[in-house]
Amino acid sequence: MDGFYAIWPSLALVAFAVCVASTRPFRALDPAPGASSGRDVNLDGLRTFLALAVFMHHMSIRRAAVLTGVVALPPSHFYAYLGSFGVSVFFMITGYLFWGKLLDRKGKISWIDLYVHRFFRIVPLYWALMAIYITVVLTRADGGLASAIASAWAGALKWLAFGAYPGPPPLLGDTRAMPLVGMTWTLTYEWGFYASLLVTAFLARTRWSGPVLAVAIALTLCTKLGLSGPVSYFISLFLCGMLTAWMARAFPRWRGDGYVRSIIAIGFVIAAVCLSDTAYSGVGVLLLGLFFLLIASGTSLFGLLRCTGAMRLGHASYSIYLLHGVVLCSFFAPSLLGGWAAGSVIRYWCLGAVTTMALVVIASLSYLGIERPGIALGRRLLGRRTDDTGMHGHAPSLVRTRPRPPIPPPETPPA
Repeated sequence: MDGFYAIWPSLALVAFAVCVASTRPFRALDPAPGASSGRDVNLDGLRTFLALAVFMHHMSIRRAAVLTGVVALPPSHFYAYLGSFGVSVFFMITGYLFWGKLLDRKGKISWIDLYVHRFFRIVPLYWALMAIYITVVLTRADGGLASAIASAWAGALKWLAFGAYPGPPPLLGDTRAMPLVGMTWTLTYEWGFYASLLVTAFLARTRWSGPVLAVAIALTLCTKLGLSGPVSYFISLFLCGMLTAWMARAFPRWRGDGYVRSIIAIGFVIAAVCLSDTAYSGVGVLLLGLFFLLIASGTSLFGLLRCTGAMRLGHASYSIYLLHGVVLCSFFAPSLLGGWAAGSVIRYWCLGAVTTMALVVIASLSYLGIERPGIALGRRLLGRRTDDTGMHGHAPSLVRTRPRPPIPPPETPPA
């Protein structure tokens, strides 16, 4: 491939972003003392690289779109794979974390608390992105702002449904603005998974949930459940994360770290990239599932997942993921720097470096100014609800009763 699709510049940009996040100005991303207990630091670090992988995938697409006006997968297999790789492992993390909560509490949780936490974790930043998207579409619509608002309100409500409305059409038919919000499609499947827990929670109370999940993965991959497109693979990815949560608790002796485990984990990723066209495939699900099992069991990829910058940006990974389309469209706009950079390898990667640093800064500010306050607001509301019901004045846990706390496995306990 030509220099536009060389691998090493993107690796260098990711490494530079992590190094920058390790510096003093980014200490604000650190959790409060004691607040990080119970977190899986490996997963915090992993989120950083997954979000940046999706960003690099879309940056490679953006260059071709500037030149040709057509949005399509890049000709590089590596950059084409990065997007599905990042989303796939994100789905596994979701399944792992929330099924782990159910396992630790024997399926007995407060569903109101769970969904309130999720709402205030996801929706504030999503609505901030929608404000940008709707404003962009309205300001360049024909016929004046008042006419555009009158025509767009019904479509805007679909977009404001924080992913609960699947696949809303482009607002006012403006396909040019879709790269701003193109990554929000995954939230539909995230909400679908959260809803499915209402049905599957009973399984967490049994001893045989692990074998049932393994059989479910096999059936889903073999039959595709009669579903079209990659939906069956998305279900398999959530199931892989759930099975990993069960295995982490059933076989705690598997936990560990070291060079050999890191090499094997990287080998699974390389094999997945080489043996499948996309992570949304049977081979991709199985190999990336083995990779994720090693990471969730303590493998830190030679300590990379536990370095300061990776863990800090992991807290802001949702902002990186959700806002990178806005940053890319701003810096790579054809009328600004996009056309200038698209014709030269050096200019392209220089602009890529500037865009990467801008994304890290913007995502960090977004986390501090939108995400963290939103999370805190949700906790305060739950605490007030607890006061109103006559319980203690602290935010309630997800447990209905007060069972003996689970014994954490060695090294890093599950989040």
